[in-house]
Amino acid sequence: FKSFKKSVSPKGFPVLKAIVIHRDPFRPRATDCPHEVTIIGIDNQNDPFSKQKRVFVQCTCENFCYMWEYALAERGATHVIFGNGEPPIFTNPSRVPGTCKHMSAVIQRVFREKI
Repeated sequence: FKSFKKSVSPKGFPVLKAIVIHRDPFRPRATDCPHEVTIIGIDNQNDPFSKQKRVFVQCTCENFCYMWEYALAERGATHVIFGNGEPPIFTNPSRVPGTCKHMSAVIQRVFREKI
C-alpha cells in the first residue's frame, strides 16, 4: 500500500481510498504501477455491521475495467467509468461479480484490521 485513507463522504457515508502498488514478478525491472481503489459504504451506518452491507467500489486497473466493472454496475455496486459500456464477452461472459487483486487486498486489510 502506498496510501490508505478513511474518510466520510459529503452525505455521511464512510469512504476508503487506497493506492495499491502492483509489482509484476515477471518484469522485475518494470516501473511500479499504482492503482487507486475506492470503497464507499452506502447502507445506513447505524445498522449493525455485517458482510451483507452494500458498498460502491471502483479501481483504476485494467482487470477491474474489463472483467468486473460491467457485472458490478448491473448490481448497482459501481458505475461504468473506465469501460466502453459493453458486456465483457470474453473476460467475464457470465457477468459474475467479483473484484480485482488490488480491491481484494484492501478488503482483506479492512477485515484484518477491523476498520
